[in-house]
Amino acid sequence: MTQNMKPNHLTSCTAATLLVMTSAVTFANSARLPEAGKFFITPAIGFQSFDEFYAGSTKVATPPGGEDIERSSFRLYLDHAFTDQWAVDASIGFFDVQSGEGGPFTEGDQSGLADTNIGVRRALLTQAEQEVDLALRLGSTIPGDYETGQLSAPGDDAFGADLKLLAGRSFGGTRIEGGVGYALNEGAVPEMFLFDIKVIQEITNGFSVDVGYRYFDADGNLDIGGPGFTPARLPEVSEKGNIIELGLAYGDAGGRYYRIYGSLLVDGENVGREESFGASVTFSF
Repeated sequence: MTQNMKPNHLTSCTAATLLVMTSAVTFANSARLPEAGKFFITPAIGFQSFDEFYAGSTKVATPPGGEDIERSSFRLYLDHAFTDQWAVDASIGFFDVQSGEGGPFTEGDQSGLADTNIGVRRALLTQAEQEVDLALRLGSTIPGDYETGQLSAPGDDAFGADLKLLAGRSFGGTRIEGGVGYALNEGAVPEMFLFDIKVIQEITNGFSVDVGYRYFDADGNLDIGGPGFTPARLPEVSEKGNIIELGLAYGDAGGRYYRIYGSLLVDGENVGREESFGASVTFSF
């Protein structure tokens, strides 16, 4: 939150706290910068699984017979605003994958360092002054330590850079947040278009709920199982995904913010049909 936010933009101080809380793990995707001078630290755990994936746009079972591919992860998110207009963020994490029975591009359990993300945000407008929060984020991706060529891989093992425009507005105890962006990746990994929107609603007694939608589109020229495809070329495939997410958050009297969430990829191309859930807690000092 910026320090110049006017109280009448929210129904209560609790609501203002909740709106920060529900974005705790995704500060980097919020148009509202954290309070200047404060550090926010968020440890988070997540679990993903799927037994179906999209080969091109056709939904098929994971080989050899629809076995579950499961991934657990731990990430640490850091966010700090130097001023009301400038903030930096970073996240680092570790993962563990259990792939079940081996099959084409599904064999092999693995664990290690996931991709690291670093970004800087610039607030362009604030609702306190211009009726809307608007910010620009420039980010980078540093590849982790994992093997590609498997559906279970947690990334594309490529350096990348992304630019995203973030917007948000509060209406009493309700807030709408969203963003649109574009990512460039090294080598043959396709460029990616990104879009997301989230509605956050204060309930009562420190609780809020949020519902969101995310879309990504990496427009490559290769499909899983298509001409020229081999498991080694998985990072090169065209990818699309439509994801819905539901979260529940709570802020306690000590300034700690807790959130649990669940999400589902409902449609896509060349991606696993993942079901995800996770939890986080945010501390500030």
